[in-house]
Amino acid sequence: MNELASELDVAPSTVQKAVAALRKEGRLYTVLGQGSFVKGDE
Repeated sequence: MNELASELDVAPSTVQKAVAALRKEGRLYTVLGQGSFVKGDE
């Protein structure tokens, strides 16, 4: 997340909050050991 935060010029906590919000909305899911992914259209 630090790399993304640097790229977007925001604080790492901002990226963490955005990812948490996307997970809560069901737009993002995480696979342990692989990363986070955007859910496709169903």
